[in-house]
Amino acid sequence: MSGINLTASVRANLSSLQDVASLQTTTAAHLSTGKKVSSALDNPVNFFTAASLDSRQTQLGGLLDGISNGIQTIQAANKGLTSMTSLVQQLQSTAKQARQDTTGTVTPGTSLATTGSNTSNTAGAALNFTVGSQSVSISTVSVATSATATTLQGASGTFGQAAAAQAATIQSGTGTAVTITGLNASNTVDQQIAAINSSLSGAGSTISAANVGNQIKLTDSSGADVTVAGTGAGALGFGTGLTNSTNGIKVGETTALTTDQLVTAISSNGLLAGKVTATNNGGNLSLANTTTSSIAVTGINGTTLDGASGTTSTLAAGTAALSATRQSLANQFNSLVSQLDKLSTDSGFNGVNLLQGDHLKVQFNEKTGTASNSLDVSLKKSDNTDFGVLNSFNLGIGQAATTTSGSGIDFKSNSAIDTLSDTLTTAISTIQTQSSSLGANLSVVQTRQDFTKQIIDVLKTGSGNLTDADMNEEAANSQALSTRQSIGISALSLANTANQGILQLLR
Repeated sequence: MSGINLTASVRANLSSLQDVASLQTTTAAHLSTGKKVSSALDNPVNFFTAASLDSRQTQLGGLLDGISNGIQTIQAANKGLTSMTSLVQQLQSTAKQARQDTTGTVTPGTSLATTGSNTSNTAGAALNFTVGSQSVSISTVSVATSATATTLQGASGTFGQAAAAQAATIQSGTGTAVTITGLNASNTVDQQIAAINSSLSGAGSTISAANVGNQIKLTDSSGADVTVAGTGAGALGFGTGLTNSTNGIKVGETTALTTDQLVTAISSNGLLAGKVTATNNGGNLSLANTTTSSIAVTGINGTTLDGASGTTSTLAAGTAALSATRQSLANQFNSLVSQLDKLSTDSGFNGVNLLQGDHLKVQFNEKTGTASNSLDVSLKKSDNTDFGVLNSFNLGIGQAATTTSGSGIDFKSNSAIDTLSDTLTTAISTIQTQSSSLGANLSVVQTRQDFTKQIIDVLKTGSGNLTDADMNEEAANSQALSTRQSIGISALSLANTANQGILQLLR
């Protein structure tokens, strides 16, 4: 009050106590709020800088929720891909079981029959079969690999007049004629042969004689024609009316195979076994297809077997019956395909399903426009275009045809199942490729999640450094101020002692 006069010492102590009280109020506020800068009045620069940092970390905190949802969406899709791989592997197993089942029957297609014997006699003549992706060639000719041979036809062991007085010669196209001596009508075939070989050997000829079926066979190892000449039908000891044949076969010369030889060659071929049957039908070749796919054949022109590469015929496909085992496996296959598609539709998270062609955009920073940083996640083809829905249709896996379903994969056909197995292998590769791509995206998003958390921590620390109070320091300040307050009160009491002495005098 203005009417009261305080001594200088009392007023000084009172002022000190007021300062302590003010400091105690500030310290108490710091201790209660944990902030040394609570408003722009405390420190404008620190306050607004911290507010900016707090605003950014709040925005990044909101983005963390979106990043977390993105991670779960990618993981849900990846789990779906893993399960789809398992289902496709089960489909592969089902197809393999069906392929191994042989209880089904195949009725051969319309047979392809010739109306004459083999007319091909040129080098390279062949029957060529195209079975699926494989080609099989069966030669329709035999190629001589031995030297020229000439068989002297005559009654077994029978010789006519004595040949000693006759001039018999043997020659080949590469040598001179050799006169044969020592022939005798009383000789056996082997004795005649011995006489012939003696003369040929003595002349250094490459020709030799052998006994084949009690007939004389002449062979020239050089491959040249063998010619027999003499002054009459009794040359080389054969009597009148007997023939000396000079129709030899040279090395490399071709001869058309007989029908039986062709049947044996076709039936013994490992690639044609169980696919093509060959039979001798009255001297004519008959072919039939025992698979469920048509087989192209070159070398048969209509009903004529000529071995020419430019003549093509078709062995009609056989008709297969679906066995009970394959019927059951086909039903199982269809059930797995259905589950594959359902699994794809159930692989979403929070309304986003990457396996159904959806796009996921994960935002990484709080900025917009060109400064925005985000990641677009979706299934992609090799050309980086959208894959679309990952289901059995886009993987090329169709339903199996059953007795109640006329269209689809023909489980009666081994070749169709083989093609299906290749398709399933490709499908697994496609799923694994998509899984790898999603895994790479997941790694990026998880890295950005960790980075964002670290940035938020940095922002919080930076903001705290600017505005947060040091609680240890403030506690010490509070204790010190309490002490100062106590001392100030004591000093004020001492300052009032002099006034109390005057009061005693007045009493």
